[in-house]
Formats: sequence, C-alpha cells, structure tokens
Amino acid sequence: QVDFYANMKGLDISCSLGRSLGSPLDFPCNSTGIEVVSLSLAASGLSFLMLIFLMRKVNAAPRGTDEMNKLSELIQEGAKSFLRTEYKYLAGFVTVVCGILVLLYCLDPPTGQTIDGVRIGSCFLAGAMLSAASGWVSSECVPNLFKLKHICSFNAKKLFFF
Repeated sequence: QVDFYANMKGLDISCSLGRSLGSPLDFPCNSTGIEVVSLSLAASGLSFLMLIFLMRKVNAAPRGTDEMNKLSELIQEGAKSFLRTEYKYLAGFVTVVCGILVLLYCLDPPTGQTIDGVRIGSCFLAGAMLSAASGWVSSECVPNLFKLKHICSFNAKKLFFF
C-alpha cells in the first residue's frame, strides 16, 4: 500500500500493488509525475473540445415551441430561486465546517506543519464553491435541455414518419 503521509514528508515510498514494477498494470507507479499530469491534462482538453462542439450544435438548434419556451423559463426561475435560498444556508454551514477543519488541522497537523489546517480548509472551501458553481451553471442550462428535447422529438418524427 502507498503511504500518503510518507509521500507528503518526502520519504521514498514504493508502489506495491501485488505485481512486478514495469508491467502495464502498474501505470502510475512506473511513470514520472509529468507523464501522469500530462495524461490528465490531455483528457480534460479533449473533454473541453467535445463540450465546445456539442454546445455549438445545441445553440444552433431552434428553441422549440412557445409553450416549451414558457415552461423552460418557469423552471429556470424556480431553480434559481431555490439555489439562492439554499446557498444562503450553505454559506453559513460551509463557513463553520471550514473553521473547524482549519482549527483541528492546525492544532494536530498530519505532516507536522501548522499550515496544514489552512491548506485543508482552503481545499474544502474550494470544493464547496465549485459545487455551488456547478449547481448554478446547471440552472442556466434549462433552456438548452428543452432545445434538446425539441431536437430529439423532431428527429424521432423525421426518422419514423419519413
């Protein structure tokens, strides 16, 4: 097993997964740090390009019927109203938990450095903010979901009633 605390302290660790090093199944163990990071960056870059491609296709499509547009606006307003209320309560909760994490990990740091509390608290805060941002972005996507429904229903009719 990999000892993460030993890795944080800069000690030499081995990657023992029950196989000999050098086999393709030991991918992270026989790679340099830059190789592992490069793979992650390449995958995220390809995902971003696919996102741009799909966004252009959906944005070029017609919005749908007036009834669909009205319904999508109502759903989007309701989602934003819900998120505003939820984020007010979550802001207090996240602040309290972040403060507790900073305090606990500054008093008893796993690596021996008192800055660990600030690192862990800031990572928790960043995760909470990214989660909130993804919820807000999702509420912005409601009109596009109705566009997709319209595209699918139109193509299904075209396909079956050719």
